[in-house]
This record gives sequence, structure tokens and C-alpha cells, in this order.
Amino acid sequence: MFEIEKTMKRLNLILPIVAIVGLVSLIGHQSENYSSRVIWNVSKDLSVKYFDIKETLGNPQNFSKVLEASIIKKDQSILDLLVVDEMVVVENHAQEYTELVGLLPNIENLVHVHKNSDDSNSYVAGGIKILSVEEKDGEFGVFYGPVSKNLVHSLQRRLDGGIENEDTDLTGLVRFNRVEEFGGHFILGLYPRKMVSEN
Repeated sequence: MFEIEKTMKRLNLILPIVAIVGLVSLIGHQSENYSSRVIWNVSKDLSVKYFDIKETLGNPQNFSKVLEASIIKKDQSILDLLVVDEMVVVENHAQEYTELVGLLPNIENLVHVHKNSDDSNSYVAGGIKILSVEEKDGEFGVFYGPVSKNLVHSLQRRLDGGIENEDTDLTGLVRFNRVEEFGGHFILGLYPRKMVSEN
């Protein structure tokens, strides 16, 4: 009888701890699901907006460089243009860009804009910092970081159908690389262009 009471007391001490650990694990899993959905949707929207602007302007060669040299204010980037629109456009192109923007999706409501001390902006989607965007060989990538291994592999299973490599993968819709400067976390690139063009 004494042993049963002792066991019950231990269980009463252990069960709340097990419940808390289970709850924290569930919250973490739900958080990763939320982040993966948000960053994938933001990546698709940024891609659509980028290629819509490019097509509207006649698909010029070296489009990113043309935009940065002619339309975007100094010290601003393509990412700034895609998120905050006309606020980063030089004055002499503001009117025509404002007319164009009315036809494009508004990304800013999906992305949190943070003003940095140097007056630049940083952007967060799904709790993850957007590092940059890039078009290369007709593909458009959105880069995020630092990102956990679990989030990378969750996206890879969902979008690419499986996990090919643990530390680096530079193919598919989900591309990533482990970076020691980020404490072993990953820089993640999402490439929605092929999928967007199929839909």
C-alpha cells in the first residue's frame, strides 16, 4: 500500500511536467506550420508581383539592375520595392509606378516592416526575417534566415516531396544551406516561380 502511494505521488509530480513538455512541443509544431505557410504564401506573392512589374515594363534584360539604377531610390532594393511599393521609387517615376501598383497585389499586409536605426527597413514574414530576393535564369527566389532545420525539412517534405540532404540542397522549390554564423541554423531560399506559372 505504501508503495502505491509513493508511486502515485511521483506520478502527480511527473504528469504535469510531461503535459507541459507535450504542450510546448505542440506549440512549436503549430508555430512551424504557421511560419511555413506564411513564408510560402509571401514568396509566391512576391514572385507574382516581381514578374508582373517585369512584364509591364517590357521584360528588359538585367531587370533587377535596371530597376535599381532607374526607378528605386539610392540605398533601397528590389525587396523594398516589392514590399513598400512607391515609398522607395524616385520622384520622376512615382506617378507612373503608382498607377502600375494599383494593379498589383499589396504585400505589406503580409509582411511586418521594421524601421532600423540606420533608416533602412527589415522585413519579417511568419516570424522569420526576409533577407533578400533574387531572379536568376528565370527563377525567382526569396531568402529567409536564420531558419530551423525542422522548418526547412517540413517545407521540403511538403513542397518537394521529401528530404534529399540534411545540410544543403540547391535544387527544387526549397533550397537551403546550413550557416555556422547563424549558430548552425539555415538560410532558406524558396523558389515559387515554376509553381506559380503552372497555376
